[in-house]
Amino acid sequence: MRPPPHLYRIALALLLTGCAAAEPLWTGGSTTPRRRGDLAFGGAARIVTSGLQVERDEDEPGELDRGETEAAEFLQGGVIPVARARYGISRHFDLGLGASGTGARLELRHEWGVIEDTTRPAWVGTLALFGGALVRDRDEMRLRGARFGLEVPVAYGTDFGGIYDVWLGAVVGAEGQLGPLGPDRANGSAWGVRAGGFFGIGAGFRRVHAFLELRADFEAWWVGFDGIETQLKTGLALTPSFGIRIRI
Repeated sequence: MRPPPHLYRIALALLLTGCAAAEPLWTGGSTTPRRRGDLAFGGAARIVTSGLQVERDEDEPGELDRGETEAAEFLQGGVIPVARARYGISRHFDLGLGASGTGARLELRHEWGVIEDTTRPAWVGTLALFGGALVRDRDEMRLRGARFGLEVPVAYGTDFGGIYDVWLGAVVGAEGQLGPLGPDRANGSAWGVRAGGFFGIGAGFRRVHAFLELRADFEAWWVGFDGIETQLKTGLALTPSFGIRIRI
């Protein structure tokens, strides 16, 4: 039995929101054990406050307003599918590769301060590099470009007997976005830094866990459009996400 055609359209619409810079961390309460693998899949959303949103002017905008409005398309939110795979390369170290919409993520994680017991607390630090395509089609704001950046999250997590785990941490990062934008395909750019925190909880049995995570970041972006004066935009971005993890 073939799926209804509208399901294909829904899947395609989710994929094409890939310019939303939603980067869930999915840290968990520990690294993947040595010579074991984790597969996780789910979804994430980027929700931005007014400081990062596109401002629509009903009157005819001037050049500066036009540049600010169109370049701010880089910063907008959306919903994306997320998948991530991790492998324990040695004790307390794992390597991860993930996909978020039209982007990819490579990360190395390390845990320390581990207390091996039924309740297993640990610090988990991550070095992550990410990048990918920017794809957006909204009215005349056709965007095709690229994004790239790095993040360093550090979390304190606890695994309770392999049944459930919780984690809480802080993250800093930087990102760049470049690409032609608008009906005349003029060049736009956005360079940003962010700092924030995150909290997650997961529960399950044996090899299958479901989890939720909420990330909140304060972001500062310098956005420009085709040589027009650079604009500074600041605001809060929320990234709620969910997933299912399978250990193999």
